[in-house]
Amino acid sequence: MPKEEVILETIESIKKLKFFEYEAHKDKQWQLGFTEIKTLDFISRFEEGESSGEIAAFLDVSTARVAKILSGLEKKGLLERRIDPFDRRKIIVKLTENGKKKYETINKIMFGHMNEMYEALGPEDAESFSRIVKKLCGWVEENKSVLVEKMRKAEQNN
Repeated sequence: MPKEEVILETIESIKKLKFFEYEAHKDKQWQLGFTEIKTLDFISRFEEGESSGEIAAFLDVSTARVAKILSGLEKKGLLERRIDPFDRRKIIVKLTENGKKKYETINKIMFGHMNEMYEALGPEDAESFSRIVKKLCGWVEENKSVLVEKMRKAEQNN
């Protein structure tokens, strides 16, 4: 088990990276928040669009919250909603051409930022970093339900 100070240093470093990510996403030129960009990212993966229920599951938020996010993106002309012709109870969400262009621009900028960070690390460290992050993400995914339960218990004890 790592020393407490190593764990605390790691937590602080992750917070700084998250802050950078948050600041990049709330940039006024994009006029989009972090969750809106994540929503565009998810929808962009599906040529025929995706249901609002699937978007809610991906974002891990309520369908009411997704409806609000989608309304905002629709007002900005970045997506369109239509009734699924095969299941009229379902709403299919698809990026507009403007939404695709906006997402591509954001994606290029974010890729550029990541590329600069990887160059700063150097090839060996960048490869190690990628491998470790991938391993941690796999562990989190495998242990998600246990971690969520621990968080719930901790909240109940406070």
